[in-house]
Amino acid sequence: MNKNERMRRILDELNKENVIEVKQMSENFQVSMETIRRDLEALEKQHFLKRVHGGAIALKRNIHATNFTERKMIHIQEKQMIAKACVSLVQENDFLAFDVSTTNTMIVQELINHYKKLTILTNSLLIAQQVAYDTDWTILLPGGQVNNNELFVGGSASIEYINQFQIDKFFMSISGFTPEIGFMDYGFQEFEVKKAMYDNANQIYAVADHHKFGQYAPLKICQASEVTGLVTDEGIDQKIVKFFEDNKHLIYY
Repeated sequence: MNKNERMRRILDELNKENVIEVKQMSENFQVSMETIRRDLEALEKQHFLKRVHGGAIALKRNIHATNFTERKMIHIQEKQMIAKACVSLVQENDFLAFDVSTTNTMIVQELINHYKKLTILTNSLLIAQQVAYDTDWTILLPGGQVNNNELFVGGSASIEYINQFQIDKFFMSISGFTPEIGFMDYGFQEFEVKKAMYDNANQIYAVADHHKFGQYAPLKICQASEVTGLVTDEGIDQKIVKFFEDNKHLIYY
């Protein structure tokens, strides 16, 4: 078991129990207690837990990953607003990348109504299926292991496939943001694919409804200054708007 998988399972256990013990995690994963302590230290730095004597406890303010089917039913109006704002950022014949998210699924639905010829790279099975049904766009879907709950393809084969491309625009979903830390994400498998898309894109647009701001997640993606722009909805806190504007970052809603 690699470090990312171990940390994901630590967080899964923490979400269920709200408290974990170093000794128990060491026995469960068959690694040293010192290894578990280093994992907990890394997760604490990302504001996902608080270390205590002998283990760690969950922080109530942290977001947690939920099933894709559950997430697509919440904040629909905000996601629709984001999707409409993204239309103006795209041009015919663009090469676009979309990581797996309910927001990106809705963005693609909106783009289908406006563009005849695009090339899209995605690891989302739902996005690929929808585009295949409704358009003549070129679809690039990486190989790898399918995640049954989140309906995406991930793993080293996916990353290797993505690395061969030069992407015009990457629409990047996030799980959390604070001005101090930047953009954050939750899922370890999704994160690795997201970073590959990020590394190979000329322009990067972070897409997130206003509920994501002020939330924490265990994986740091990048600072606000490292994206081309932010696409959100009108419910966003004006302090966040001012932060982006003061730093000369583009914001769309």
